[in-house]
Order: sequence, then structure tokens, then C-alpha cells
Amino acid sequence: MSDPLQALPEVKDGRHQLLGAKIRSLRKDRVLTLRRLANKTEFSVSPISQIELGKNAASVSTLCKLASALGVAVGVFFEDI
Repeated sequence: MSDPLQALPEVKDGRHQLLGAKIRSLRKDRVLTLRRLANKTEFSVSPISQIELGKNAASVSTLCKLASALGVAVGVFFEDI
């Protein structure tokens, strides 16, 4: 499985926490486990969890794969941020 963090630095920015919370909310709305989302994106569970917790940043490519797996446009992640 590929690494969705692609060597991006650890972040301590509130916007990343909001983004991660949005991704988690969308995942839970679709009744997807982390493992199921990981399978759909070909990422491992741990990096997705770190993104959802706002501990690490995600690349644009990663956000695109997550959006596709969740059935939304990437812009949805940034609503209300």
C-alpha cells in the first residue's frame, strides 16, 4: 500500500484538525471503517487515522483519492474551514 503522507511533516495546525474531522465525519456517515477506507484508497490504516486526527498533513493526491473513495468532490473537505 502506498503512503498517503508522502514524507509530509507532522503538523500542529488547527486547520488540519478540522480537515481531518471532516474526513472522519464523511467516512462515518458512509458507515466505513478505517480499514475499509484504506482498502478503497490502497493506503494503510495508520496514515489515514493520522490525517483524520489532524496529526499529519495529506498531499493533494491523497485528498483526491480519499474524496473519490468517499464519493465527494475534494472541495467538500474544505467547506467550513
